[in-house]
Amino acid sequence: MTIEFFTTASSKPVAAHLALAISRHLANKDKVLWLVPGGSAIGVAVDISIMLDAEHIEAIEHLTVSLTDERYGPAGHPGSNWQKLKAAGFAIKDAKLQPVLKNKSLEQTAKDYAQAIEKDLHDADYRVALTGIGSDGHTFGIKPNSPATYSQELVSAYAWDDYVRLTLAPSAIERLDEIVVYAIGKEKHVVLDELDKSIPPKQQPAQYLKTVRKLTVYNDYKGAEI
Repeated sequence: MTIEFFTTASSKPVAAHLALAISRHLANKDKVLWLVPGGSAIGVAVDISIMLDAEHIEAIEHLTVSLTDERYGPAGHPGSNWQKLKAAGFAIKDAKLQPVLKNKSLEQTAKDYAQAIEKDLHDADYRVALTGIGSDGHTFGIKPNSPATYSQELVSAYAWDDYVRLTLAPSAIERLDEIVVYAIGKEKHVVLDELDKSIPPKQQPAQYLKTVRKLTVYNDYKGAEI
């Protein structure tokens, strides 16, 4: 597969790309699974949700939204990616929104997350994710050399030095149709340069993004200017 890099000083092209892709598939009555992140891409996800809401799409009930990864704890805890999305204004009327945290044990939460994602991946006609890339090469919630890098499950749950993390694992990523990356900041330029090279994904999890059919990277460093 090839990676398309686009240089932009704004997140608007990212939001427009995904809003258009999702709305086109919904207009065709396709079932769409959209995976949203936490972190620096929350603002972009919120912008997309506003754009989709404003379109009053007839088949919006065919859209399912879930997370690329979550930080374990009580539902609604301050560090939760889903809570941060909601607090920033993420909402799409009549779409199926699927939070991960439901005040269950870590083991049961991971099991429920995996079962829901398995069904979503199976049922969807179009599967797309918005994600970022960290300066250490992590993506989704997959940290370098973490248990998630070698997990054979759809969801990996593991304790790290910042959070107890729940993340979609490589076997889930490879079942997506498209991934759109938003990566801004000088500290990420080395990772962006290395993305189209062959680096062990356990060392640089962003390499797993290349298992999808279409990968587009919006950044402030390389690629065609838009």
